[in-house]
Formats: sequence, structure tokens, C-alpha cells
Amino acid sequence: MKKKAAMAARKKQKPVQKKAKARKVRKKATASPAAPVGLKALAKALPSLAVISVPAAVPLKLRMDTTDLQVPYMVHVDGVTKLASSFSGECEFTLTSGTHHASWSINHMEDLWEHSMSLRKGGGAPDVLERKSKAQGDGPVTVTVVVLAAS
Repeated sequence: MKKKAAMAARKKQKPVQKKAKARKVRKKATASPAAPVGLKALAKALPSLAVISVPAAVPLKLRMDTTDLQVPYMVHVDGVTKLASSFSGECEFTLTSGTHHASWSINHMEDLWEHSMSLRKGGGAPDVLERKSKAQGDGPVTVTVVVLAAS
């Protein structure tokens, strides 16, 4: 009987409302444009990365020449995908003054494979940034990053 009376008393009570906790708002990190850095200082600070001088506001072309692939390769400039393909291809873009980066990844699963990545500055001859093949004894997986210093 006491249990029934206690349960009835609880039902009559107003439910206790919990106070809402204020959510903590975290500020999102925002990337601020990096101040121009001298090429020599940049190359010294990043010895394992290639630092390539390119003209600002001039059309640049990255070209991937490859045997047909089973797994598509990816080419990015400043984190934006410019190429994703299983066949040779090229992309054109311009850069503002400052430091940028280009990256590419490729995974060869074919028996005989080869690829090369080149950069053409304006109307000039292309500069070969990377050339690999199974015949040269290179590994089938490549992930490469280069720094593009535009001025």
C-alpha cells in the first residue's frame, strides 16, 4: 500500500526540468595566406620536398602520362582535385603570388607500367617532375608533393 501511495505522489509531482547546458562553440581554424617566403629559405626548411619556381598569373599545365591503369590516379593543386583518371591527362590552372602545393598519387597494379608527371609554364617546354616505371625497379605506389613558389 505504501508503494502505491508513493507512486501516486510521484505522478502528481511536476517533472523536474533540467537546465540546458550552454554549448561551447569552438572557433574554426581559418587559414591565413602565408607571407611570401624566399625560395632558398623554403628549400632549406623543407629539404625532402621539391620547390619549383613558377610565374604567377600565367597558365600552368600539369600532365600525367601513364599506361592504362586499373586504379585511377589523383592530381591535386592546393588540395583541389584537378585530375582523377585511369588514362593520361592534363589540367590547366593559374596561381596567385605566394606558395602553393601540387600532389599526385598513383597505384600501379598492371604487369608492365610506367608514368611521368610534367609541368609546363606558359608556352615553354615541359619540365619532367617525376618519371617511374617497373622496368627501372621503382615501387608501384607513388605519393608525391611539390611546393610551387609563384612570383
